[in-house]
Amino acid sequence: MLYNRTFNNRWGVEALFPARITARYNASPRSLFFAGYSVDGLNYIVKLREPLRREGAIDLRTLELRETEVKFRGRWEREIYDFLWFGLEGGYRYNYAFDAFDRTNDNRVKIIDSKLAGAPYASLELFIVPPRKFLKKTVDKAPKP
Repeated sequence: MLYNRTFNNRWGVEALFPARITARYNASPRSLFFAGYSVDGLNYIVKLREPLRREGAIDLRTLELRETEVKFRGRWEREIYDFLWFGLEGGYRYNYAFDAFDRTNDNRVKIIDSKLAGAPYASLELFIVPPRKFLKKTVDKAPKP
């Protein structure tokens, strides 16, 4: 379920339930703060060069790796120039699962059952956005209600 709402000039929420929820605070037109969480998952199919031999089972030729993590994060975005922004993000990454399964077997027996610990993280970004002049032109040409 998608929920995106701006409550007033400063506060808003952006959510894609249950995978991502972010609260937004507009400190100024050029500085934004965010806080929330996201759930991310990835699947990888790995074909083995040599079959993995297991007692009492069919030789294993393909593994399915599944990763699921939850990120709790805070973020600050700031305009440097009209079209150039930077972002600073930090938080905690909790590893829910990073396991391998026998892809050819319907009962999905775990071949690897890992217990990875969570970890703090940080990132610094530089990104380009449409210039304000361009956005103003598109808004001015929009039909009036």
